[in-house]
This record gives sequence, C-alpha cells and structure tokens, in this order.
Amino acid sequence: MATELYALDDEEYQNTPLVSPIPPPSLFTVPPRTQRPWQDRAGPQPMANAPSGPPIPVGPSVEDIMGPPIGTGLRSHVPNPILLQQRPRWAQLIWTGSDSDIPPFATDSYCDPDLRDCVAAAEAKLKTLDPARVRQGQQLENPCGAVGRTVFVGREAVELAAVDSLVGLITHGHIPGDSQFFFLDLYDADAGAFADYVLWRKYPSRIRTYGWGMGPRTLNPAVPERFYTRNTASTNYSAMRSQDDDMRLSDVSTLHQKVTDKTRGQGVHLVLGSLADRSLADPNAYNTALLYQLAIMFRMLRKGGHVIFKINQLDSPLAISALFILYRYFEEIHLIKPPPGAPYGPFRYLVCRNLRVPKASIHDLFEEALGQIHEQGASNSHSDTGALLLVMPEELKADETFTSFVESANNNHTMAQFKSLQRVTKFVTQNEPIPQKYEIPAVIAKCLDIWRLPVPRIDDEATMAKLAVLRSEATLAKGEVVF
Repeated sequence: MATELYALDDEEYQNTPLVSPIPPPSLFTVPPRTQRPWQDRAGPQPMANAPSGPPIPVGPSVEDIMGPPIGTGLRSHVPNPILLQQRPRWAQLIWTGSDSDIPPFATDSYCDPDLRDCVAAAEAKLKTLDPARVRQGQQLENPCGAVGRTVFVGREAVELAAVDSLVGLITHGHIPGDSQFFFLDLYDADAGAFADYVLWRKYPSRIRTYGWGMGPRTLNPAVPERFYTRNTASTNYSAMRSQDDDMRLSDVSTLHQKVTDKTRGQGVHLVLGSLADRSLADPNAYNTALLYQLAIMFRMLRKGGHVIFKINQLDSPLAISALFILYRYFEEIHLIKPPPGAPYGPFRYLVCRNLRVPKASIHDLFEEALGQIHEQGASNSHSDTGALLLVMPEELKADETFTSFVESANNNHTMAQFKSLQRVTKFVTQNEPIPQKYEIPAVIAKCLDIWRLPVPRIDDEATMAKLAVLRSEATLAKGEVVF
C-alpha cells in the first residue's frame, strides 16, 4: 500500500511500507497468573521483587524446538521430529549455513544487472573528469546535503534529522505512557553523531532520555556554541569505548548489563546503526559489522521498539536474508532515501517499526553466525555466493511480497542513482560555467523546513534576517530551493 508520507517528487522517495503478513511469533505460552504474582501487582515492578532464578517455562524450550546443537562455531540445529509441528512458522524459515552449503543464489534477481552496469559506467566517467568541478556539480545537484552540515553537527546527524522528519521515531518514538526514553547508538565510524542529534531533539520534551553508544559524542566546531547549550551539559549518555577501538563481542555483555540495569530489564526504545562506511570490497568485514549490530539490536531492543540503520545496496545474500528476518520480526519496514542525503550515493536508511516479540533466542543466531565468520576468516572474502546465508533461498523466493519489495526498492534506487550521476556529469561537462556559490540562507531555510527544526542562532544578523524572510515565503512551503 502506498503512503503519502514518502510521496516526494523523485520516484526514489515514493516508498511503500512492507508489512509482515504473519502473526507475532511466540516461543513460550504466557505463564498463568498464579506463577507470576510479581507481574500481577499494580504499580512499578522493581527488579528486587522478582523471584530468584529464571521464570518457569510453560512451553517447550528453545532446544526442544530447534533440536540439540551440533558441531562448533555456528550451530546447525537438527529438528526434533516429536516437536516439529509445535515449531512456529517463523522458526522454520530460519536456516544457517556456510558458503559451501549454500545453493546458487542469484543476487541479480533482486536488482537489474543492466542498471547496476549503468551506474558503474557513470561513476567511471566521473573519475575521468576534473575532481573540483565534479564536487561543484555534486553540490549543485544536492544543495541540501552540501549546505545542511553547516547547520547541524555533521553529515550523519543531518541525514538522521531528515529521516526523523519523515518517520518521527525520535520525536515521537517513545512508548505511550513511558516517562523515559532509552536509545542505543551503534554507529562507530562517526561515533556520537546519531546520539548528539537524539539528545538535542529529545531535550525540549519532558521525557528523560538516556543513551549508550560505541564512542564519545562529537560536536561540530563550525557550529556556534550557543546551538549546543541545551544539551552539552547532559550526562545521560555513556560511551562504551574510545573512538579508535574496534568492535568486540566482549563489549556486548558489559553493554547489555548496563542497559538491563537502567531499563529494569525492558530494553531500549530505539536502536541506531550504520553499515554505510564498511567497504563492500571486503565482504568479511562488512558481514561481521552487519551481524555484530544485529546481534546487539535483538538483545537490547524492547518489544514495540524501533530500529534505524543506514545501509548500502541490498545486493548480498547475507544482507537480503537478514532483511527477511527483520521483515518477520517487525510489524513494518521501510527503505528511505532522506531528501538531504546525497542522491548519487548507494546509501539508504532501513527503518523497522514495532518489534513484535520480546528479546528471544534470535540474537544467538546472529552471534553464532558472527563466530562462524571469525572461524572461517578471509576464506570467504572472495566467495561467489557470499560468506553466510541465514535463510534458504527457496524460502526467500516463496514470499513474493518480500522479493518484489526488495527488487522494486533496489531498482528504483539504482535508477535514481543513475539519473543523478547523469545530471552531475551534465553539470561538469556543459560549456556554461557552474555557479561558484548559491544562496546559502535559502538552502538552510529549506533544510530546516524539511527537518522541522527551529532556526539556530547565527551571529550574522544579515543572514538571520534573510533566513527569516525566506522561511515565510510561499515558494519554500512548496519545497522549492531558491538560488
């Protein structure tokens, strides 16, 4: 079904939400009231009131359903024939295996190979042109992305602001009735950029916000200091490691304990992550980062929580199968290219709304797959089928709703990339000189209008006066940028 939320001029932004067609999965039945008196009391439930030891499971255990683990590293489960019919449909879809076990997987079926060849040819053409003029052409093609970072913290925070203006998960992402908002920032390349935007955005609300991240917050020295006065004093953010450390699984247990204690075992409301800065030329590193962030996300996110990931093209077996699992676990997923984002880049944002089940054994699947990649090392780096597949190709192809969603999203995005690269090439190769600058206040006004942000205080009074006039003009209300 179409939605007006993303119906912008470019077809790239005309996204269709993908709604999971199956009912919420459940591993265990709900214990009777007599077995959970600590949950039946009215009012808050402090952890100290919980009985010692784990709750008594009423339904079959995970190993009863999946079978005993065999081998080392990535566990392959042998189905228990007695309880096979009790195994939920969602669990039957999950399968794990290394590249030697994967049947031929045609990634071309998820994206038109001719379109990808056109994009590659256009990128190769730009490499032969004057780099300075190419940069000018890119800025002229996408002024919001070029100028937007002068308004806010950095490129990632600028794009996150644009995504939030479309989906509202940060502005209105708390669970109704909750007086606190918890988030997790897994982005490590520009650690703290996402967190800085979340804290800035949530400050005006009366909801106390807490966050954890992979690194310290970063502030843009080019932005006036007064712009940060509302949130720099906040101590509600914890960096789990220094910015130069590599991601480690040993960080997960420490982070999980902190999140569990602070959220009273409920988990966070929002997880933010990014895989866009991982080189696709090294599938081993990219797959490791993907599985690492997914494992943390499934372990830390609460039921009803949301996820925002910045991703590359969906053109690898692991990425597509991981997306399929997300599709089964969340009520709705979107692929979004935010308006201020660079349209000629391969990056998009994956937005997953409302986790359908509480934290369950699914995070073990990703952690074990991560261990398998570490064991196999670089042997899979040049595999034709990818390093790992989490869902059998037959199951992927059997769900026509999912396959058509991925195929149309990839093709639309690739076509938009090609058209944008063509426009940049035209800017560079045309005989007329490219404008050296454009009206920055007009673009700033457009960015603020897209993000629905208040006007920051700027020292230049003339710029501020012009900005106020531009924001009130009807042309900006129609989404036009004046040069």
